[in-house]
Amino acid sequence: DVEIPTPPTPAERAANWTFDLLRGIVTLAIFGLLLVWLAPAFLKGLSDKLQTQPLPSFGWGVVAYAAFFFALLLIVVVMIFGGILFGILSLGSVTGTIIWVGILAIFALIVGFVLFTGFGSQILVAWLGGKWILGRFNPALAEHKVWPLLLGVVLVGILVNLPIVGWLIGFLIMFFGLGALWLWGRERMQKPVEVAAQ
Repeated sequence: DVEIPTPPTPAERAANWTFDLLRGIVTLAIFGLLLVWLAPAFLKGLSDKLQTQPLPSFGWGVVAYAAFFFALLLIVVVMIFGGILFGILSLGSVTGTIIWVGILAIFALIVGFVLFTGFGSQILVAWLGGKWILGRFNPALAEHKVWPLLLGVVLVGILVNLPIVGWLIGFLIMFFGLGALWLWGRERMQKPVEVAAQ
């Protein structure tokens, strides 16, 4: 006889949800502390963009999300056409180079995108949220490197794990974070051009 698995009880579902929540919060806190320690200027630059340009950040986040998939498609197309073209010209080494560079570029793009959308955006919003909340009660504590992050991580972790609406909150946070990264990166790319023009 085939045993039919029994559905989890409400207590088991609650325990699983709590375990997933705690695991997510701890993971986010570890990545957040590493980011604060290793790249504080990067985090501050993104937070400044998100604070001063929240709506443009969201809009550019949607654009950046679409641009990521377009970039992947473009790399694949270049790999295929480059491979065919140089294959016809009997330049096998060039074909191999194009394919390997394309594969590495796709891998780097996917890893960077997954890390930032999965952790970077949530850490950014958590840090800003924690600073905003602590600033209402203890402005001195809000300027601390760790406490605003830990408070924000707990709040963001709960929000993105809420039943039914958690995934939507996660998407909104991702778009805000991606947009802030886009605006920050665009500004950083424009500065060398402006300096060179002078």
